[in-house]
Amino acid sequence: MRAYRYIALVAFIVSTRCFGQWAVFDVANLQQSVTNYAAMVEQIAKEGEQIANQVRQIQQMEDRLKRMGNMADVKAVVGFPNLKLDLNLPTRIRLWAAQAANGRGIFGDTRGGVFTAIPDQFPDFDGAMVEQRAISLDIALQVVSRIKVLARMDIAEKRLPQDGQLMLEPSGQTVHLRASTFPSSQGEKLVLRILFGDSVLSVEQLGLEESAMRMMREIVRRPQGFVVACGPTGAGKTSTLYALLQLVDTRRVNVVTLEDPIEVELYGITQGQANVRTGFTFASGLRAVLRQDPDVILVGEIRDAETAGIALQASLTGHFVMTTLHTSDTVETIVRLVDLGIEPWIIANALSAIVAQRLVRVACEDCRELHELESDLRNGDELLLPKGSKVVRPRGCVRCQRTGYRGRTGIFEILELDDEIRDLIKAKSTSRAYRELLKERQVRSLRRAGFDKVTAGITTVEEVVRVTV
Repeated sequence: MRAYRYIALVAFIVSTRCFGQWAVFDVANLQQSVTNYAAMVEQIAKEGEQIANQVRQIQQMEDRLKRMGNMADVKAVVGFPNLKLDLNLPTRIRLWAAQAANGRGIFGDTRGGVFTAIPDQFPDFDGAMVEQRAISLDIALQVVSRIKVLARMDIAEKRLPQDGQLMLEPSGQTVHLRASTFPSSQGEKLVLRILFGDSVLSVEQLGLEESAMRMMREIVRRPQGFVVACGPTGAGKTSTLYALLQLVDTRRVNVVTLEDPIEVELYGITQGQANVRTGFTFASGLRAVLRQDPDVILVGEIRDAETAGIALQASLTGHFVMTTLHTSDTVETIVRLVDLGIEPWIIANALSAIVAQRLVRVACEDCRELHELESDLRNGDELLLPKGSKVVRPRGCVRCQRTGYRGRTGIFEILELDDEIRDLIKAKSTSRAYRELLKERQVRSLRRAGFDKVTAGITTVEEVVRVTV
């Protein structure tokens, strides 16, 4: 500071001598001017240092992103949406995958996402479409071509739908992507379904009630049986079966799976992937599995009568079989198996339990609010929630992408077969007969299970109504 004052004073004296005369000035004013000038110089120096630091940070961040470092780098980019970095296309794709793994970015949440060659983006966040920023048209076609190469598709074929798989490790975590293309009138649409190769839920994380968990643990411990998880696509059926497999001691039990595709690599078991193009179907693969002396068999999906018949017969011959079926609830599962042409006595003797399920979004803890119902909620004659009940309502915040929901949990309808139900199966009874029996026994339906989650403050009325009938 003192140096700045001396310099300013000398400069002033020299400048006045140049005109050949001495200037008369106020010493106090001169000192104040020098002080203000020095303060201004110091402020400019500080701002210059701050700008230099920001430039260095941006350059360092760009270098780390080009090498695709850890998740902290990805979060840094997400925090600067207007920052434009000169990244090549493969790096951008890895960055987007990392953002998806973190629950952010164009892909949506960790279980699904969409982007197309069309600029408008509507990724899937927790099972619901949410509009996000678009991919520039300048690189959209390049992105589609690059992903098709990674997924081992034919990049020249744009007239026919294609399917493929790829695997990325953008932040040290393995992320499996299922790619599917579809030729639309506005260009080729590309859908990516995101799967974590090292992520398996436990039974406690599924959302089951305590009594339901005890029932499932008891069923899995049986030496033989047939368990079906049913629901629409994306209802979490495979996750449920993987969770049940964790209850099996794979060191003493021979476990073999037949899937299409293998979604999660599981330690200690044999996993096979069906391939229809090579003739390795579920039916032929299941016959081969039975020659491998398995104790527990997981069949990814029952797609035809042949596979269903082999799986049920395997259960009758001393194996424990788990599989999935695309039906709406427990009753429809029984009816579907009968309609496939399988002998009713085989179904009745082999089938142990049916687990119908849906996924509901969880109300965001940071922004949810309580309100009272203005009228009774009923499902036919059944009173689900009385007037005045306090339930949560979504509002939306930054952490939940303005949706009001963050994460998902399962709701379940579990039916364990007994002699009375087996008699109905053998008699080829109608769906009404099954439903009347379940109503008489007060078996909890999917909607009833959903409204129990509403009462507990986990989800909302609208969400349960959306996924159940």
